[in-house]
Amino acid sequence: RIQPGRRCACDILGGRGIKAAGASMAARAADPSPPPAKRSGLRRRAPRWVDARACSSLCQLIMDDRRGGGGGGTAALGVRRRRPVLPPALYCEHVAPFLCFEAPLPDMLYAFGGRNRQQGPLSSAEMLDTWHSEWVPLPEMPRRRAGSAAASLPDGRILIIGGYDQRGIVDGLLASCDVYNPFDERWERDGAAPLARARWGHGCAALDG
Repeated sequence: RIQPGRRCACDILGGRGIKAAGASMAARAADPSPPPAKRSGLRRRAPRWVDARACSSLCQLIMDDRRGGGGGGTAALGVRRRRPVLPPALYCEHVAPFLCFEAPLPDMLYAFGGRNRQQGPLSSAEMLDTWHSEWVPLPEMPRRRAGSAAASLPDGRILIIGGYDQRGIVDGLLASCDVYNPFDERWERDGAAPLARARWGHGCAALDG
């Protein structure tokens, strides 16, 4: 099962994500620095390549195919020889099994809670998959929240703060803070200390974030 925010390599290489995947691998190839150490107990493991140059080579093949095929060196008369575009099945069936995405893809947009006319405050959460321009449902929040605020923590988790629930802004004002862990795709109910004073309609920001 493909988890929200974790696209399989076959989906990325075989469809509209080829260009994005190539750019991502190019950035990874250009930055050989080791991945950051584990923080806050989150399971973050960087994918490893058997051959140190496999990443950049595969990236060049993908981007070359996006331009219509090419490469192959220089012919005797100085004319660059062109090769046929490699079939998508080659990437899906022979390349994709060696790729892994063991952490949430970057640059995703999240929406938590809110309210509508029929249900009032909501507990639903969604993620905008910016690679494929579609919204992906996430596990529901531990409690309904409208008028809350959110901020990204340094370790990659997302903190949801305050708001009000289905009881309304008088009786249902919230001081609680829940935390969403995109690596495990689960919620931590009361994952942070509550506010000193319940509130809604407020702002929230991460320092140096």
